[in-house]
Amino acid sequence: MLIPIEPPMMRIGNWPIYRTVTFLPSVAILEVISVLLVLVLSPLETLPAIAVGLLLVVIHFGLELIHQYGHKIGADMSGYPSTGLRVWGPLATITYPDDEGDLPSGVHIQRALGGPLASLLAAIPIGIIAAALWSSGTAAQILLGFALFETVAVFGLGALFPAQIPALDFTSDGAILLREMRKN
Repeated sequence: MLIPIEPPMMRIGNWPIYRTVTFLPSVAILEVISVLLVLVLSPLETLPAIAVGLLLVVIHFGLELIHQYGHKIGADMSGYPSTGLRVWGPLATITYPDDEGDLPSGVHIQRALGGPLASLLAAIPIGIIAAALWSSGTAAQILLGFALFETVAVFGLGALFPAQIPALDFTSDGAILLREMRKN
């Protein structure tokens, strides 16, 4: 498991957001990949491609935060709130109390559904903005197209794919839902 670095890098209200040692390198790697993709796949020149690449990384982490905050809301509504957020690499994981014990399946299901639901709800205004601004040019198309794709395909529907990576202490929302629904 990746140990969070103290103190939290930021807070949203009383909700601490921690980073791990993989956070900053992943930001740099994502920026390089984003800029290279923009340079290769679009007609943008170098400086605009760098700016768009940087904005793509900011959008990615903003969408990750929306997804994870959906989990926080689901956890709060279940009566078993989270203790914070741990950002590792380009992804993040909600943290819960170590001494929480066994919880009813309904609590796990409500927590797991919060992220994908928040992401899919966020896709609505993103889609409206994308439709309204699509003719604004290449940079807007790249940024809005990426935001819409990632919101729906990665953080919305993609999160429902059952996957588990024990070495990273990662279990997808879909794997949690499948596990808890099989219990009932």
